[in-house]
Amino acid sequence: MGATENFWKPHSIKSGRDQPGNPRASSELPSTHAKVTPHKAKEILRHGSVRGHELTPKQRGFFGAVAGKGKK
Repeated sequence: MGATENFWKPHSIKSGRDQPGNPRASSELPSTHAKVTPHKAKEILRHGSVRGHELTPKQRGFFGAVAGKGKK
């Protein structure tokens, strides 16, 4: 195997979050950097859609995480 084959092995490719020194490390969640307030996230969840499109299960989870931010 040459250097090229080793470079392209799936386990050798790391996502940007896994790179050392990245400010958005894998320990942080996407909801940590959301530009949506918890109040607005609650409204979106209550309404169930954004701009006429229904929320997907992943979007519901994201907005649920943002809406619950600060609760312990």
